[in-house]
Amino acid sequence: MSRKTFIALLGIMLLAPIPASAEPAEQITNGTFDAGTAPWWWSGNAPAAVVDGRLCAEVPGGTANPWDVIIGQNEVDLEADQPYAFAFTASASVPVSVRANVQLADPPYTAELAQQVALTPTATKSEYQFTSKAATAKAQVVFQIGANPDPFTFCVDDVSLK
Repeated sequence: MSRKTFIALLGIMLLAPIPASAEPAEQITNGTFDAGTAPWWWSGNAPAAVVDGRLCAEVPGGTANPWDVIIGQNEVDLEADQPYAFAFTASASVPVSVRANVQLADPPYTAELAQQVALTPTATKSEYQFTSKAATAKAQVVFQIGANPDPFTFCVDDVSLK
């Protein structure tokens, strides 16, 4: 290859667009509830269903602990030392405080992220950043919605973990 051809090829390579970095992989399945409720689960004391495109649960009042009433998804993958963005849109029929956790799905349920979230009847988007310490395919995303004195309806949509 001549020097002139080499310089021409080098120039073309330098002018070629650099591919954008790939979008981080979504770790949540069916976070928009367009496919119904699977693979989401909930504790037996808070029956849940998709209502107007959101997952909603009737939460009993008077439970002692936040984890006495839960909505969640298991089999979430986490890589150690990687940054994550956790986001969701949620509301409650009355003002309440709930917990949004990304945690190990088995004892001791170590939380990679644990956020207290104040909810009102207006659906509000929440976004959090964290770096995982765990490498596991057995994490879970859970909304711990117990420990409120009065019953209420909890709704969540657009759940994302990237």
